[in-house]
Amino acid sequence: MKNRPTAVVALTLLFVTLLMTSVVHAADKPARALLARATSEAQKLQKDAALIYVSTDSANPDGTAPIWVYVFESPKTKKQIAIMVQAAGGVSSHDGFSTYHHPVGEFADSNKIMTEAKKNGLKPNKYGTKMSLGKQTNAEWTVQEGDLFYKFDAANGKFLRKEQL
Repeated sequence: MKNRPTAVVALTLLFVTLLMTSVVHAADKPARALLARATSEAQKLQKDAALIYVSTDSANPDGTAPIWVYVFESPKTKKQIAIMVQAAGGVSSHDGFSTYHHPVGEFADSNKIMTEAKKNGLKPNKYGTKMSLGKQTNAEWTVQEGDLFYKFDAANGKFLRKEQL
């Protein structure tokens, strides 16, 4: 019986750990869920800011992530600003550095893109998968798995092609 308190403490710690892990993961968001906050922050700094790039290095297998980076560009001044938004609430900004310069327009959300990527052979990394959205000629989502790049039409989420480095 004297081991019973130790077992209760151990089980309680395990439960709290599992609960905290699920709460942290549950707080992660798809890209569009944090876009309004990023846009508001960018427009405080550049009134005419247009979204040109979105990315994360830590997408979960469901297409959510704890942090998304949104890069905006002023069509007038060509100045870029990067806004990093944490699903948990933090926001920070710094000068942008994207090679993209065209607004991405409306786009399918990251959770839809990840679902389509898995249908087309992607095996998400349990430590986080790189996802990005940008527009050169057409707006495209890219999901990276090692040296494979899965490309999707940003507007509707349809699979376009798989490229290898």
